[in-house]
Amino acid sequence: PKNTILRFVVKFFPPDHTQLLEELTRYLFALQIKHDLACGRLTCSDTSAALLVSHIVQSEIGDFDEVQSFQHLLHNKYMPNQDALMDKITEYHHKHVGQTPAESDYEILKRWSVSCVSPDARRVRL
Repeated sequence: PKNTILRFVVKFFPPDHTQLLEELTRYLFALQIKHDLACGRLTCSDTSAALLVSHIVQSEIGDFDEVQSFQHLLHNKYMPNQDALMDKITEYHHKHVGQTPAESDYEILKRWSVSCVSPDARRVRL
């Protein structure tokens, strides 16, 4: 059909996130994980997803503040079933006090590589 759009996307994720030496590169990978989580493209447990979101929130607004964190989560959707996990997300966010945005991005990569899988991920050898 005339209005058909074919989209071909290739993403390269290193098998070991610690190989990413540049802070900007880690940030960009964390943004991609955030996007994939919001779109439902990552498969992980609710607990792992809540932990990922808590690190995203720490990166975006800093240390836990009950009112600010709750308002932020109400206005920003990071995952499809976020409302059901609000208590768990805020519980985890409370534990990240003092963590910088760069440290939060590193934690996002670490947690993602351990507990989440993209359903269309394929391992390749170069």
